[in-house]
Amino acid sequence: MDRDGNKCRRDNRLAVLPMLIYGAVYLTNILINGIGVRPHSNDWYGFVKWGLPVGLAIFAGLCLITWFAGALMRLCSSRFGRKKMLNDERE
Repeated sequence: MDRDGNKCRRDNRLAVLPMLIYGAVYLTNILINGIGVRPHSNDWYGFVKWGLPVGLAIFAGLCLITWFAGALMRLCSSRFGRKKMLNDERE
């Protein structure tokens, strides 16, 4: 949050950072070692069984979902957190 208590886009980018790191390692593993055949597949979640472009699209979608979840949590926190703080100050 900035000094005025407003939510920052930087906070949501930080929420997506672990997802981006994990996805980069996951996709790098698939590119280096190949997809493989079940039960010894390197594609643990089955994201790339339809091809790498579909796997990348799924990864991008998951990053967007994570970003929106972070934005929703921040919105709820700012709305309900401020009300609770105001009520605590009045008492």
